[in-house]
Amino acid sequence: MGVMMPKPKRESANEIVLARTDWEALREAVEEADDVAAVMAARAEDAAWAAALPDRRATIFPHEVISAELDGTHPLRAWRNYRGLTQRSLAERAGVMRDLIAQVETGKRQGSVETLSRLAAALGVPMDALVAP
Repeated sequence: MGVMMPKPKRESANEIVLARTDWEALREAVEEADDVAAVMAARAEDAAWAAALPDRRATIFPHEVISAELDGTHPLRAWRNYRGLTQRSLAERAGVMRDLIAQVETGKRQGSVETLSRLAAALGVPMDALVAP
């Protein structure tokens, strides 16, 4: 842990008395060690999760996309906005009609597998990232 142990002010069989500054430093060191252990455990969990994915690839979901989806925005619109695209420019990139994108984003249509696949490729995300819950 790399912490110098403080010298007790007084010691008996049942208790040890430390200066307050020594006690606070010791508590801070223990808290720091707990934080480091938590980060290491989270990284190990992330690595195990990523290793279990096909082709060891993971999609990173930006905060802006997650926040928009939590606020009720359709995933297609969230990703389109995150990429800075208009419905028209996404339609051109994906080779689909702009009206179809609008209908999917408003929930009037779900979009076929082929359409979602084209949109996902144009946005650079896996197709399942565009499916509304």
